[in-house]
Amino acid sequence: MFENYLDDKPIEKALLAAFAELVRATGNTSVADVGCRTGVTTRILADLDVEPTGIDLSPNMIAEARAQYGDDNVKVYTSSFTSMYTAVTSHRQACKMKLVC
Repeated sequence: MFENYLDDKPIEKALLAAFAELVRATGNTSVADVGCRTGVTTRILADLDVEPTGIDLSPNMIAEARAQYGDDNVKVYTSSFTSMYTAVTSHRQACKMKLVC
């Protein structure tokens, strides 16, 4: 659906591609898209072979993201990043996500 979304945005396209390349080079491809809104960047990152998790405070934005990408293995959640980080670290799991803001 958004395969052409960045066609008229060459700088943004190059930055996301470079970011995805750096993430893949680490061997840990998990990233957090904080403030993901409707998940457009989250979807693009998934298409660039990283494992994004979209986080947004707005239930309406997350509902739209799920409506568009629910069957595409794109994970999106209504939460604040601090709440999600606290939940992860309180279970003594290492938080190894890179951030996209």
